[in-house]
Amino acid sequence: MRLAAFLAFSVLSGFLELGIILAAALGPGPFMAAALTALAYQIGTLVPLPVTMTRSATRALVLCGAALALAVIAVPTMAIQLALVAVLSAVVNLSRMALGKATVPTTLKRSFRVAGFLTAPLMTLPGALPVAALAVLALGCAVLWSHQPTRRTGGLRPVPTITAALVAHQMHYFSYYAVVVVVLAMTYGPVYGTIGFVMGWISYISAPHLAGRRLPAETLVIGGHIVLAFVLVLLAVATPGGWAWLTLWILTGFFGGMVVYLTGLARERFGFDEAALTGTENAGHALGALVACLWLAVGGAAGNLFFIAAVFALMTAALVGQAVKQRSRPFRRRAS
Repeated sequence: MRLAAFLAFSVLSGFLELGIILAAALGPGPFMAAALTALAYQIGTLVPLPVTMTRSATRALVLCGAALALAVIAVPTMAIQLALVAVLSAVVNLSRMALGKATVPTTLKRSFRVAGFLTAPLMTLPGALPVAALAVLALGCAVLWSHQPTRRTGGLRPVPTITAALVAHQMHYFSYYAVVVVVLAMTYGPVYGTIGFVMGWISYISAPHLAGRRLPAETLVIGGHIVLAFVLVLLAVATPGGWAWLTLWILTGFFGGMVVYLTGLARERFGFDEAALTGTENAGHALGALVACLWLAVGGAAGNLFFIAAVFALMTAALVGQAVKQRSRPFRRRAS
């Protein structure tokens, strides 16, 4: 029952994360609106980063979300919507933590999150945000009143090189993914655009299963991110939304999927626990989304974010190479 509830929240997180960005992508000023919405969602994931939420704090969070959901009906301003998105993100992620996020296999979590992505077009319906918000808050309330989020025993670990590599990898994707959503939505519409987005994620989830164990983990991470940077450069110069562009987007999923070997290195060779990994990754998510917002705010072209993402991918490869040199003990992957 607990696993079923967790997987339901994984579907809900996918629906919410992509749905709100998709809705922003179809409105005025789509690139900046989508980037700000993505940033608000990722800020919400930071709420449980270093601390355990008390029952009083979770109640206050849920009540704040309910007030914002009602406010967004009466005064549908961008600021209120962004605040609501951040609170909803925090509630969903706290609920997933409370239901045992750390104990569920990664592939299973991601598969149900992708299933949630497929429902994202529902968020483009009139009045969908406040209705979805109240539903999320009600479900989150039921979970958080009966389960407390597990105490975080880690955080950002003091292993600078590998921590920087983990953050850089997350920053590469979160600096450009809102642009992908906007391009796909504007080119193919919300339904087919969502399918195109999901194709990239299917490639991402499949990557470690296709790559297998033919090469050392560090080789797959470094080589994958170097090729990923090249693909991102091609994505930046390709015609947005065309078939070549869509193919390149799918390829970014495959080569970006080599990150599974990076997290394996972090666990086995550098002693990261799940709390440390989650904290590091969430920080990278928010920083990447912030980079996108800052770039667009100073007038940068949205397409050039792919070049920025390529730089982060190369940084990941370089940092992993440096980290591996610092630890000479052979790395053995756990059987999957």
